[in-house]
Amino acid sequence: MCKSLGFLQCYAVVFSFLLLNHESWAIEKTKQFEKAETSSEIRQIVAQAACLIEAYPNSVISRDASIVMGAYVQSLGPKFKFEKLKALAKDLNPGRLSVVGQNNFGIAKCVLFGSSKDVLKLFVTDSI
Repeated sequence: MCKSLGFLQCYAVVFSFLLLNHESWAIEKTKQFEKAETSSEIRQIVAQAACLIEAYPNSVISRDASIVMGAYVQSLGPKFKFEKLKALAKDLNPGRLSVVGQNNFGIAKCVLFGSSKDVLKLFVTDSI
């Protein structure tokens, strides 16, 4: 299947599937495993979700990313600068078309977004 789609399109399909199933998966994971996500994993999940909402507005991906984000934001606590994270995602402009092939590469941008210097600064608090 992935050979006919290309890497980014295949990644988009797989990532969308994971987002669609993440909420029920997270519930099952919590039941099955003793260890919860690390703060680093939560940072990646929340940052990627915020970015995907910007990259694919009014889509199944953004709807699912909102559900995923909602499941984790409460664990970040009241000190977390959620609006700042959304502003950083918006500034990244992950939905902008690339010069090469007029593709959106939003998923690739969003995967890297969670490790960006500015996002890391938001999570270097006692909010997690």
